[in-house]
Amino acid sequence: MRSFGLVEDKIYEADFFLEKIKDCIDPQECNYYFSAFLSASRSITFSLQACMSDVKGFKEWYEEKQVILKRNEIARKFVEMRNVTQKIGEHFITSGNYYADDNGNLRGKFYFQDESTSYCIGENPRKVILEQVLSGKLFDHHEGDVATQCDKNFIMLIEIIYECFKKFGSIIDPEKYYTLENLEQLGMSIEDIETTLGFPKGYTKVEGISDEDRIRLLRESEPLSEIDYIFMKYLNKVRYIE
Repeated sequence: MRSFGLVEDKIYEADFFLEKIKDCIDPQECNYYFSAFLSASRSITFSLQACMSDVKGFKEWYEEKQVILKRNEIARKFVEMRNVTQKIGEHFITSGNYYADDNGNLRGKFYFQDESTSYCIGENPRKVILEQVLSGKLFDHHEGDVATQCDKNFIMLIEIIYECFKKFGSIIDPEKYYTLENLEQLGMSIEDIETTLGFPKGYTKVEGISDEDRIRLLRESEPLSEIDYIFMKYLNKVRYIE
């Protein structure tokens, strides 16, 4: 099984570009950051499947999540935009506005191309724009700005990862995997873990050290997950605590 850290890295990458989108005031740069966010966020589920493909019960569990994503309008929209951006090269951010925040800093909100910002070939653009202004459609961004929609899409993905930790934590999370209880369930010994991590068999077997301390030392030799930062930021909760 591949390290679940690969999935977490893609999450951190997507979070990085989402923050860039939120802080951006240049529409061209926003398109670049959005393209990068699309790629990183789409890779989360790809990486998840690659890391978990051999885990018992994952296939059935993830199929249920795929059904939910396919039924969600924003999730489908982002998959389609990612495909067009990656395979054709088109950009989707075509309009925006500016405002000053509470500290007087210039901020921007950008919007995707939709029926109110794209015009049919052969129609009179001035007539179309006038009709949209009079009807209010030109300024009706009912789905929200780019950052808001990115947030919604990202939160759906983070929810899936959160539930994955709840369901498969004893497999993907060092804090749950390297415990005496989990080793017993897996039919493994501390010596098995030592050799798996590249240590000589019996490396932690020192007089006066309990098995609990031995497994703790091995657990601490592995990089621990920092995913709770993301869970708290977007879901207002952390692993294993409701």
